[in-house]
Amino acid sequence: MPAAYADKLASIIIDDLGNNLEYGNMAIALPGSITLAFLPHTVFAAELADRAHNSGKEIMLHLPNTPIVAASGVAGIGNSDRIVTKQIGNLHMVYDEHALSSDDDVLLAPKVCLMANWQANIVLEILVGDII
Repeated sequence: MPAAYADKLASIIIDDLGNNLEYGNMAIALPGSITLAFLPHTVFAAELADRAHNSGKEIMLHLPNTPIVAASGVAGIGNSDRIVTKQIGNLHMVYDEHALSSDDDVLLAPKVCLMANWQANIVLEILVGDII
């Protein structure tokens, strides 16, 4: 890749595959680095996902209406008062927007454990909320 374009990257994800064998095969045949997302429990999802994986494509499982809990900014140590949760649709992001992050940062256990516990608490809230 030319240096002038090194910071200009895009990802392409083709979504909702698995119901139509012909369209799935057409997506697998596309050139380049394309990610294919398959709907679970569809007629051709397993067959197409195997074929896509064997063709070197990145594959994802599409989980509509399923909560996702993720974290960002877990490097280092710092004030836990800065940790917040932001919900966008079904995505629950736990993060510290002021955390320093670089390839040189060391993941220290206190902050990593705190974020993991915070995420676990969100999962329990989601589960209990579904019951109540």
